[in-house]
Amino acid sequence: MTVVMSSIIMFPFQTVAQSVAQVTLVNRAADNQKVLDVLNESKGYLEKLKDMDPNQEKTNWAYPLYQIYYAIGDEAKANEMQQLLKK
Repeated sequence: MTVVMSSIIMFPFQTVAQSVAQVTLVNRAADNQKVLDVLNESKGYLEKLKDMDPNQEKTNWAYPLYQIYYAIGDEAKANEMQQLLKK
């Protein structure tokens, strides 16, 4: 009887926990998309800075642009920026 009671008590808890986990995953996916949207928008501005000030005389755009490329998974451009940063 105790085992049955324990199972009855645990079942609703497990269902609630699973529901919370699913909602959390959906929220994280939405949050991740928001972050990617902001990074992509920022990337555009930094690329414009790169064109306007290629020698970084007025602003340091290389490291933030490297971070964005790295975060969004653009390995080729991240490596390009990393080489630029080593100079």
